[in-house]
Amino acid sequence: MNMRELFYSQVNLFHHQRISDNIVEQIARHLCVDRRQLGFVATAKGFCAGNVQYRNLRSGEIIDCNQLSNGQLIVDDDIEIIETENRITFILIVEKDTIFQHLLNDGFLTRYCGACLITGRGQPDHATRSFLLQLSHLYNDTPIYILTDCDIFGVLIAYTYQSTFDENHHNRLRWLGVWPEELLSLFSLNISQTLPITDERERRMITRFIQRSDIKVEWRRQVSFFEQHQRKMEIEAIYENGTKKLIDDYLHDKLMGHRWL
Repeated sequence: MNMRELFYSQVNLFHHQRISDNIVEQIARHLCVDRRQLGFVATAKGFCAGNVQYRNLRSGEIIDCNQLSNGQLIVDDDIEIIETENRITFILIVEKDTIFQHLLNDGFLTRYCGACLITGRGQPDHATRSFLLQLSHLYNDTPIYILTDCDIFGVLIAYTYQSTFDENHHNRLRWLGVWPEELLSLFSLNISQTLPITDERERRMITRFIQRSDIKVEWRRQVSFFEQHQRKMEIEAIYENGTKKLIDDYLHDKLMGHRWL
């Protein structure tokens, strides 16, 4: 049974899925087992495309993430990633499914042969983070990059991915952008292509992030731009400047110029 099915089976009891999720997690911790050993799996959410193969340890089936044009669903199951002769050159995580699909349709994996593309479609679930962690262990010298919206929610998603790794490997994740300091200079963006930060909750999240001592100084400095200018931007704005601007200009300049945080 997946976690969504559990919630809907007793919706009058739980009221919100986060309540049923928390109860399962507490029981698993108390019994010192994984939630899968209790018979619960997360609803599959993330996608992967590119130079990755893995084996389903239950069925023995081998999945090739290059086979589907729109990516392979990352399942919360017992899997083993297979090391292939053609090693992964780098891993790019993108925050949103729309950008993931844009990159696939625009030939990102053709231009960057050997790359692996991953999206958690927002905040990553347990399966996506576990998949990334297994990839990082197998290819321990492979760079891992992340591309997010230029807002506090995108930054927090990047931080969630960074937290996937232990303290000794936090620097494995390299934030390519979109950085707040790029807001007005990026491809000569005008003010109409950025959005105002008007929500008080969002402003409080920005302030709290800046005050955290466990965050990289450079990440906090970037977030302070939100506080100063009260503007944000979605990655889609880059596409308004040309269909392949994201690949041909922005990502190319970042990757080739070693520009990341």
